[in-house]
Amino acid sequence: MKVLIIGIDSLGFNAIEKLNLHFIESLSAKGVVFNPRIDNNVSRGWVEIYTGKTAYETGAFYLVPIRSGSTIKPLSSTGLSHVILHINECELLWHKINQIGFSFGVFNVNTVDIIQHINGFMVLGAMSSKLKIDIEKDVYPNTLMEVLRNNTTASKNIDFGFRLGYGAYIPKDENEFYNKALSHIDSIFKMLHLILNKQRVDFLFSHFPLVSEIMFKFASLFNKTELNPYESKLKRIILDICSVFQEKLKDFVEFLDPKHIFIVSDHGSGALEYHININELLCNIGVIKKNPLKSMVKKIFVKSKNIMYNKNYAYMPSYNFVNSLAFSIGYTDLIYINDERFLGKYMPLNEVWKLSKQICEDLQAVVKNTPLQGKIKFEPLELPKYTTTSYQTPLPNIRIYMEDTFFNSLRTEGNTFIKSNVNYEHMFKKGFYGEFGGWRAQDTFFSYIGPYSKDIKVNSLTDIYNAIIYVAEREKKYA
Repeated sequence: MKVLIIGIDSLGFNAIEKLNLHFIESLSAKGVVFNPRIDNNVSRGWVEIYTGKTAYETGAFYLVPIRSGSTIKPLSSTGLSHVILHINECELLWHKINQIGFSFGVFNVNTVDIIQHINGFMVLGAMSSKLKIDIEKDVYPNTLMEVLRNNTTASKNIDFGFRLGYGAYIPKDENEFYNKALSHIDSIFKMLHLILNKQRVDFLFSHFPLVSEIMFKFASLFNKTELNPYESKLKRIILDICSVFQEKLKDFVEFLDPKHIFIVSDHGSGALEYHININELLCNIGVIKKNPLKSMVKKIFVKSKNIMYNKNYAYMPSYNFVNSLAFSIGYTDLIYINDERFLGKYMPLNEVWKLSKQICEDLQAVVKNTPLQGKIKFEPLELPKYTTTSYQTPLPNIRIYMEDTFFNSLRTEGNTFIKSNVNYEHMFKKGFYGEFGGWRAQDTFFSYIGPYSKDIKVNSLTDIYNAIIYVAEREKKYA
């Protein structure tokens, strides 16, 4: 194989250290290492890697607000099927490599949610809107379906995403978690071997989600200086899982023996310390109002549900978007002006800019002399209202910059922020959210191992796209 692209979700320098990922560390020591810049909690990193463009060009924001009747809802399906509405398909990484003259395999890459006919193969990636993979529908070409169908116990609902938490999968205890993780690892590598034994390719882009799920749940555990017996046991289990993953990855790399290796990630990860509710800050400056009746009903419902099922769901207040000037949809560090794109009146761009600046100034004044001072910053974005394509994705108006440990989760019961309180002893009994003890961070890891180390420079995720194409062009030229 000429090029192996190892995509490890949420892989940062912190994760490598805390999870004892020694194989990745030793492998990358043979090449060059960078910490690429990423517009964290805004632009989908995997899309940046396979398009060479940011969300402001592709529309691939983590969430996009859309009008739905008299309210605003978040659109989470902003992967490849959304991206190709905004850019020319021939610009996608696998098509570019095909054009240069090499075959390309895409395996389980997060956000790749539709099949494309390429010279090579494609297995769709699991993401929030599609947790399971169906080999009857999500694999190309058809010849691979026969191989997989004859060598797997189930053709539908293969869990390549390893998504853990409410709305996905919650193990009943730490032992089930351990077995589930080992089964996931085994399934991933078994599938890869089956495919590559049938159809070898020049370039392979394979994605592994395990590190992300572990860091998002257990990053806080690895930050604790004193552990009780249960936490110590849990930590040993996690490190054992990571050790198994590394051995499988090491064997896989040796099996392929690639000339070039890229180790890439969409962002880093670290411990989650504070939940922030940006809409509560907007309430404090009179920009948005709550929906008191709906909030009360939701609060009663959530509390009753927690008592009935012994769970730990969070209450999130409801807001009146109809009469708001601006809003945040949560989970991303963005604010949108409520103009004609949503539920508000028409506003020319100069008025949008003026209002955005005023809101930023008011928000900065509100956090002054609070624990948030110096840890959160608001900046207006001078942008058109939509991406400049035939398919219109609304662009944000205000960018929020927060410390890596802060998460705009909306889960604050009316407070602007609360400290994250992680109880690992009860997590499997009471359940947990996807972002339980960790969140995205800026310590994104990148490494290239190969003969062109001196030529590779990566300052941002979009540079990775260019670096891979550069290697392909050199390989073609000197073949």
